[in-house]
Amino acid sequence: MRGSSSRVSALLILISVSLGWQWNLSLLCAADETKLRVATDFPGGAAEVLDIDQSKHLIRFQVPETKTEALRSWWYIHINGIKPGSELQLELVFGKSKAQRASYTTDRQKWLFTEPAIENEKTGAFLYRQKIDATEAWFAWYQPYLLANAEEIINRVSKQPHIQKFVLCQSEANRPVPGIRISEPGVPDDQRFGVWIQARQHAWETGGSWTAHGLIEWLASDAPEAAALRRKASITIIPIMDVDSVEAGLGGKWQNPHDHNRDWSDNPHWKAVQAAQKELKQLDTANKLDIALDLHDPGWEGVFEFWCNPYPVMKGIRRRNTDRFLAAAKQEIVGPLKFDPEVYSPYTIDTPTAGNWLSQRTRPHVVGGTCEIGVCPPPGFHGNPPSFQLTAGKELGLSLLRYLELSNRQVP
Repeated sequence: MRGSSSRVSALLILISVSLGWQWNLSLLCAADETKLRVATDFPGGAAEVLDIDQSKHLIRFQVPETKTEALRSWWYIHINGIKPGSELQLELVFGKSKAQRASYTTDRQKWLFTEPAIENEKTGAFLYRQKIDATEAWFAWYQPYLLANAEEIINRVSKQPHIQKFVLCQSEANRPVPGIRISEPGVPDDQRFGVWIQARQHAWETGGSWTAHGLIEWLASDAPEAAALRRKASITIIPIMDVDSVEAGLGGKWQNPHDHNRDWSDNPHWKAVQAAQKELKQLDTANKLDIALDLHDPGWEGVFEFWCNPYPVMKGIRRRNTDRFLAAAKQEIVGPLKFDPEVYSPYTIDTPTAGNWLSQRTRPHVVGGTCEIGVCPPPGFHGNPPSFQLTAGKELGLSLLRYLELSNRQVP
């Protein structure tokens, strides 16, 4: 009996020890589940984490420096280990462009703006504070627009017979640069206008892509104005020019050897610029190009601007047509983003930007320039971040229709 009792005691000790280890392991797992962790290893992800204060739910980070020496503006992070209902604090220590309100999501479907950032006047750091009712969340400078977004909208609408998808080129990293052409039977070919819209030469300027996205959705809709534009014009849209920087989470601007929007010379470096120039020259030579616009966003602004560096010295048909387009845009782009009727000319006319190329290297009747579409939400706005850019895309389409309806083919 004594030996049996000893064995029972030893067994009870082993069970208690085992249960203790299991209890301790469950405590460790629970602790690890509520420990904040940051990841950026996904398309578009970017941030350099400097410190995580678990007790304060505080993450200090900066926009990473890269070998390309691009403008350090874009950031996009995934946070795990959040205690639901807790308030996260994200302190952006360094970034060349700081959003007054960052964008966030808990499911990568519905994005929202954070509360307004608190700026440290001494250091210039921005502190974002946001309550999160989930165990994980994604935060970004603005709602991301990736290659997958462009391919999704293009694949979806190209099922219609009057919409054709194509690939402008393969990028340096062998990624497709997708595009779309929209037109349907209407006017005779010799009377059909030609429109070229491209976006996102600077990878961090997501507003340009969201505007192009809104234009595509509107053009593919049943709206009678969209149908009228499809019958009157052939429209080519490239939602993302610098797909490699977008996917790598880079800003793209000022990258080596130069960014896409400083590559519009006679011998461009980037394949997307080479391909765009080739297509534009063919359209222009065949008298199938009437308006060509390069879409950007100016950072944390809430306006729709037109930039055209040669405008102050522009004469003849090009000046008259440009003024007609501006008048049309003023009537159609009414909000939430308001159209600024002033024409901005910040660079010399020999700066190799797309806007300069489009407004000088095409036939004299062509309207060419840059549209800067801001990402700052209108006062009191609490909806999905890019919804007003989608509206801006629709209003850009209405502006194109109004301009083309008022114009004839004023070709010299």
